[in-house]
Amino acid sequence: MASFLACAWCKKHLPDDAEVFALGAKIKADYFKLADKQAGQTVQFHLLATNRDIPAIISTADSEAKREGKDLLFPACSMSCGKALEAALHEDKGIAETFLN
Repeated sequence: MASFLACAWCKKHLPDDAEVFALGAKIKADYFKLADKQAGQTVQFHLLATNRDIPAIISTADSEAKREGKDLLFPACSMSCGKALEAALHEDKGIAETFLN
């Protein structure tokens, strides 16, 4: 089955065999109910600071990411896209605290 994953920052398609970087995020307390209802799904977040929508995968309760404190995962095609996304998320001061893997 083909993947349709794209970089959350530049929107470049990520082929199934591509190296993918992940920007993990811990959701702020106000958003826990939303995340629980949509665990395992990809959702869109609007960043006011950059006026762009970005996709994030909500970690499931039994995932390794969740055990590591990562409620959200933002896929990135490169470390530079991951860092740009991280900077935008910090500037936006929206829903999460981030850390890049």
